[in-house]
Amino acid sequence: GEALQSESGARTWIQVLANSLPATLIVWAIHLDPQFSSLKLLPFVVLSVPFADTFASELGMLSKGTVRSIVTWKRLPVGLSGGITVFGTFAGLIGAGLSALFVIPTYGIQAFLNVLTLGFIGMLIDSILGATIQRKYTDETYGLRDAALSLDQKSTKGFEWVSNSTINILTILIV
Repeated sequence: GEALQSESGARTWIQVLANSLPATLIVWAIHLDPQFSSLKLLPFVVLSVPFADTFASELGMLSKGTVRSIVTWKRLPVGLSGGITVFGTFAGLIGAGLSALFVIPTYGIQAFLNVLTLGFIGMLIDSILGATIQRKYTDETYGLRDAALSLDQKSTKGFEWVSNSTINILTILIV
């Protein structure tokens, strides 16, 4: 599974920035200008998306179930972006829910349900974008994969400039 991913191993600073900078900027905007106070739940939503996606990806790779493309429903290798499993999807829902728990004391159950729903939808959007526009490479051993085998290998599917971090930022902007 991890061999197929372009950014396996420890998280890079780009991944951390892609997943945390939008929420940080929103929190600062709310803090510095009261006119943005209507956005008070947005940082929770923005953080619930990568939380749900990470739960779905990492736990989904442990699943014994069949990995399917979220777009075509064709079988995919474990760890390929755009692939989903029932277990991974359920894990993403749990991840979004765990992230959303933090809103209950201050904002209530309806806010929890809103953050949970948007985090889960964001996870699905991430998978759709990963399946359709994220760069993929072809290799004779694994077939389609997220990781290049060499620095000069060109992508065979998706857009060369669209990495997993790009997908994360696009997903957060959409949500």
